[in-house]
Amino acid sequence: MKKESILVVEDEPLVALEIKEDLEGFGYVVPEIVNSGEDVLDAARRVTPALVLMDVRIGGKIDGIDAASLLKAEFDLPVIFLTAYSDTVTLGRAAATGPDAYLLKPFDQRELAANIALALAKSRAGPSARAGLRDSMALLDALGQAAILADLANVIVHANEAAMGLLGFEGEARLAGMPLSRFIDGVQRTERLVPGAGELGIRGADGRLIAEYGRLEDLLHEDGTRIGSLLTFESMSPDERRHLERSAETVNRDLESLVPAHDSAGPGFEAGGFLLPCSSGSGDIVEAFGLDGLRAVFYGLDVAGHGGLASLVAFSIHTMIRDLAGEPRDGGAHSASTLVKKLNERYTGGAGTRPFFTMTLGVADSGTGEFLLVRAGHPPALLIPHDGACRELRPKGRALGLGGDPAVEEIGGFLGAGDRLLLVSDGFLEAAFGLESGADLGGLIACLEELRALPIGDLAASLRALVLDRHSRAALRDDASLLLIGRPLQAL
Repeated sequence: MKKESILVVEDEPLVALEIKEDLEGFGYVVPEIVNSGEDVLDAARRVTPALVLMDVRIGGKIDGIDAASLLKAEFDLPVIFLTAYSDTVTLGRAAATGPDAYLLKPFDQRELAANIALALAKSRAGPSARAGLRDSMALLDALGQAAILADLANVIVHANEAAMGLLGFEGEARLAGMPLSRFIDGVQRTERLVPGAGELGIRGADGRLIAEYGRLEDLLHEDGTRIGSLLTFESMSPDERRHLERSAETVNRDLESLVPAHDSAGPGFEAGGFLLPCSSGSGDIVEAFGLDGLRAVFYGLDVAGHGGLASLVAFSIHTMIRDLAGEPRDGGAHSASTLVKKLNERYTGGAGTRPFFTMTLGVADSGTGEFLLVRAGHPPALLIPHDGACRELRPKGRALGLGGDPAVEEIGGFLGAGDRLLLVSDGFLEAAFGLESGADLGGLIACLEELRALPIGDLAASLRALVLDRHSRAALRDDASLLLIGRPLQAL
C-alpha cells in the first residue's frame, strides 16, 4: 500500500526536522520541507501531498494563513495549522480558511498523529462530503437557532453567529477545528458522540453550563450518506417552554385547518392529507387549491425551526403562494418553477436574516392531467399510479429564502384516472419509518403499493396512523405532514 505524503511548511530547521522524523515514524512520507509562504503552491504542485502541516508564522511575503487560503482554493487539501500563537486575531484568520485542525506548540506525538489521521479520514470521504458541508454552512447562518456543524470526526467546521455568541466567542474568534466534545457536558474527548441520544448539556468557552440542552443529529448528503453532525441548542426555562407550548396549541390548530378537504383542489381532482405538529409549534403546511376552475396548485412546506417565528413565516408563505398564483401573467398561467422563484424573490426582499424553508410545489391541469413539479430541498415526491410501480420524483433544487436565484429544476408528468401524487415532510419520514429525507424510500414505496387501492382519504388516514402507532402526538420531535392529490378513478 502506497504511503501517504505530507508536506511540511516550517521555517525553523530543527523544528522541521523533528516533525519530519515524527511523521516518518508514523508511516508517512515527507517529500519536502518548505520554509516560506511563496513556495507552498509550487511545492504542492510538485509533490501532490495528501495533507499539509502549516506553521502560521513563516518567512516570506505571505504567512501560513494566506498560504493555506491559496492551497484550499487551488487544491482543496486538508491543512493542519501548527503555531505557538493563540490570540483572537490569529485564531480568527486561521479559522476563516477552514482548517482541519489547529495544534498549539508544543504538542505531543500522540496529539499530532491523531489529528493527522482524522484529517486524512475526512479527506478520503471524498469531494461530495466536503461540498455538502460547505453547502450546509449557508443554511446554518440563515438559521435563527444557535447551531454548530461538525465533520465525520466530530471536529467543528462551522458555527453560526448565534452559537458563537452563546458559547462566548467574541470578535473574529471561530470554533473551526475544535472538537465538538469540548462543548458537551460530561463527554470526554475520547468518547463517541451519538446523534439522536437525547438532551445534551452545553458548556461555553469558559466551561460554564450555558444551555438547558442541545440535540445532536446526523447530517446527510442527498444520496443518504452521512457527511457530518449538526448540533442545535436552546436555553429556555421550564416556565418559558410551557408558555411556548400553550401558545403553540392555538397556532397548530390554525395550521391544521389548512389541510385540504377532498374537493379543495377543484373539479377533476381529489385531495387528502394531514399535519401532526410537534408541541413547540409547527413550521409545516400542506395545501391544495383550485385556480380558475382549470388548474390545481398544491404544495408541502417546511420552515426551518419551530415555535412562533416558524409558524408566522409558514402562514405568510401560504398567503404569498395564493397571491402569486392568482396574479395575471402574459401568455398563460404561472408554471411551478415561476411560482417558486417569485416566492423566493418576494420572501428574501426584506432586511435581516429570516429562516429558510424547503418545499415541493406543483401545478396540475384539470383537463389533461398534466402536472409540473418543483422541489427545493424537500423530500422527494412520489407518483402512485393506479396500475404500475410507484416511483420517486426527484427534481433538484436548494432550500428557499436564502437569497439569489434558487435554481430549481422543473419536471413534468401525467395523472391518469386513479393516479395520485404524494408529498411528505422529513418529519413524517422520520416518525413513520425512521428515515432521513435523503434515505432510500423503499419501505414507504412498499407500504404505498400495499395501500394504493384505498380511497384517498383512507390512504391519508392509514399513513397518519403509522406515525401515531410509533409516537404519541406529544412525543413528536418534528412536524409530520403529508399531502395527497390525484384524479378520481371514475371517468373524467
